[in-house]
Amino acid sequence: MNKISEYDERQLNLMLNQLDAFENKKLDLSSLVGRLEGLLHAMEHVTDEWEEKFLDEFSTLESINAEAPKLKEEEIEKLIKSSICNLKKLVKGKLNHLTEHENN
Repeated sequence: MNKISEYDERQLNLMLNQLDAFENKKLDLSSLVGRLEGLLHAMEHVTDEWEEKFLDEFSTLESINAEAPKLKEEEIEKLIKSSICNLKKLVKGKLNHLTEHENN
């Protein structure tokens, strides 16, 4: 069964909201990391493949959050931008997958 629940759909939309809030400087990196982790763990049904991809990108943000003082500012910004972009693609892809199944 590929259809995700309404509950998981809400978690995915909340993830997008958090990523947008971070990009709009309404949320700091530490808060973003905590919230994304909580939302991921709150999801009821996630494939191992999707979760692994999400965690790969998420771990970059987590590492930057922990190691930021040791990294160059431009390096930090580049890594964060890439991870945020990839996380948004993953979440939107999961939401689009849901929409496709509802239309079939």
